[in-house]
Amino acid sequence: DAVQTLQGYAQICSELEIPYLHHTIAKDFTVWDLSDREREDRFQRCLEAALDLCDYARSLGVRTLIEDQGFVFNGAENCLRLCGLSDEKIGIVADVGNCLFVDEQPEDFIRAAGKRICHAHLKDYLVTGEPHPQRKSYRTKGGKYLTDALIGEGSIDYAAVMEAFRRVNYQGMYALETFYWNTLSVSLKENLLRDRAYLCSRF
Repeated sequence: DAVQTLQGYAQICSELEIPYLHHTIAKDFTVWDLSDREREDRFQRCLEAALDLCDYARSLGVRTLIEDQGFVFNGAENCLRLCGLSDEKIGIVADVGNCLFVDEQPEDFIRAAGKRICHAHLKDYLVTGEPHPQRKSYRTKGGKYLTDALIGEGSIDYAAVMEAFRRVNYQGMYALETFYWNTLSVSLKENLLRDRAYLCSRF
């Protein structure tokens, strides 16, 4: 049972004095082939599980965080709906790339989530109308395609993203999510250093 597994992680967080447990809800759901009724049913079932986990973690002094990921709990409307139904007990991990899967701009998501953001993931995608001819592409809800890119080389407007984080007074940590391909003569470490240098030099 997924909730029991996550409860075990919450116990580990408590023992290690880690304040947050970040988890994903319904990562692989696709919604363009679901009716509104089916989508709402899945939302309610996932919401119940998320609230059960939230209450258990809180009893251990740990706050649960959800990430804008997949197609059910993605985008500002759904993430904020869940947080509101939890009486703001559940926080948000703002992944600036994931909201592109539901054709939402990351700076808009950040401004909407505001003070609920407890952690942030930085990465980039190239948004196109067709799949990449050589690398894996992901289809968005609206029919566009996302292909992994190094930070600053994709379609995300990082000036707008970092300004949005400043405007909501985000003071937390940033996790870099970079990519590398076997066809390139660079390592994952080199790409991480490159992404960090890009961000530090501009923001």
